[in-house]
Amino acid sequence: MINEKMKCPLSSAIKDIGGEWDIIIIRFLLEKDMRFNELLKSINGISSKTLSGALKRLSNANIVSRNVVSTQPFSVIYSLTDKGRDLKNVIENLESWEKKWD
Repeated sequence: MINEKMKCPLSSAIKDIGGEWDIIIIRFLLEKDMRFNELLKSINGISSKTLSGALKRLSNANIVSRNVVSTQPFSVIYSLTDKGRDLKNVIENLESWEKKWD
């Protein structure tokens, strides 16, 4: 029996990036920093509310950084933190796995 006090790394990772859209958002941000509306237009099928919630969750997990740019009107640019960029190989491996078994 696993000690309940022991933290499972896989469970923690899934908690951080296990949302339905999280990996897709990270994949787009690996290409370039993006504004909210750029992400919204780039990701087919995601709603504004869902994107907003996912970005907040990823920001709280220190995977996405939210940078306010003082322009008129102000804008927000989303980018990956070092922790987020470190997921590049994971995402590439998932894509390779899907291509192999599709």
